[in-house]
Amino acid sequence: FMLIFSMFGKEKISEEEIERLKSEDVLTVALSELARSFPRLKNTLIDERDQYLAEKIKLAPGNKVIAIVGAGHVPGIKKEIDKEHDLTALTKIPPASSYLKVLVWGIPLAIVAIIASTFTYSPPCRF
Repeated sequence: FMLIFSMFGKEKISEEEIERLKSEDVLTVALSELARSFPRLKNTLIDERDQYLAEKIKLAPGNKVIAIVGAGHVPGIKKEIDKEHDLTALTKIPPASSYLKVLVWGIPLAIVAIIASTFTYSPPCRF
């Protein structure tokens, strides 16, 4: 997370810090924290992607396959490579939730309501 926060700050990150962040232990801790805090997000962003990548690697033509993947996906791909996965189910986009629809319409409506109430209930401005 330090790497993400550093994008917004003026601090420089040394090569040693970058290598430390790339180490498997740091990735494992970060993924464990993500799984604990946001299990559904981890399932969608990491687990389903690992399943998809594992299946695509198995389906790749040739006797030898070189797959370049992010370090965070390697343990999951190793776990999923011997299992069968339905690519159709993994690539299907689920319908948007009703909460998302409420947000999409609710935020602009709230802004319009605030502006309208400002003109309606505030005393007239004089210049």
